[in-house]
Amino acid sequence: MMKRLITAILGIILIISVNIVGGIYFKLFIVAVSLIALYEFLILKKMERPIIYISLLTSVFIVLPDYNFLKKSFVIFFSFLVLISYYITKNQNRAIDSLIYLFGLVYIPFTLSLFLELLSQEKGKYIIWLPYLICWGTDTFAYFIGITFGRHKLCSNISPKKSIEGLFGGIFGGLLASFIFWYIYNDFVFDTKILYRIIITGFV
Repeated sequence: MMKRLITAILGIILIISVNIVGGIYFKLFIVAVSLIALYEFLILKKMERPIIYISLLTSVFIVLPDYNFLKKSFVIFFSFLVLISYYITKNQNRAIDSLIYLFGLVYIPFTLSLFLELLSQEKGKYIIWLPYLICWGTDTFAYFIGITFGRHKLCSNISPKKSIEGLFGGIFGGLLASFIFWYIYNDFVFDTKILYRIIITGFV
């Protein structure tokens, strides 16, 4: 328990530091998180080593250069073609693995690269905290609502402790964090129309 607490505290300090400093340090932090998360995901799915190496290299090219949406999409598409070519040379039909590979690239490095886009905005140094607040609000409310009121299981074969009550608690927590952020920074960062986007972001 103490080890997990110390790790969490150090992780929070690291996240706060790189977000405040920004620049190349924040970019390298996003690259590192992308590589670790993608590696763990592909190992969990029992992907072959060459495929993992290709995906990690692709992850770097998605996050590190200052590519726009179209160029990042092209990098993913090209990497997917390399994967297909690899399976063809091995005379393997791995449609499911190919979709898992594609999903991993889009869900992890591509999504995390959007943090860089967010930070580069005019008020990015303030808006960058919104995703963290949504995440923390969602996790906190899901945990406590689930423990207190959780009666109906949700996907018990995957995670026995998850509940429907916790799910809706998490959604509420994300929405609440979004609204609080908007309320505090409305006059300084946003115009009124951004509220609806924040609500949608919190729900997602």
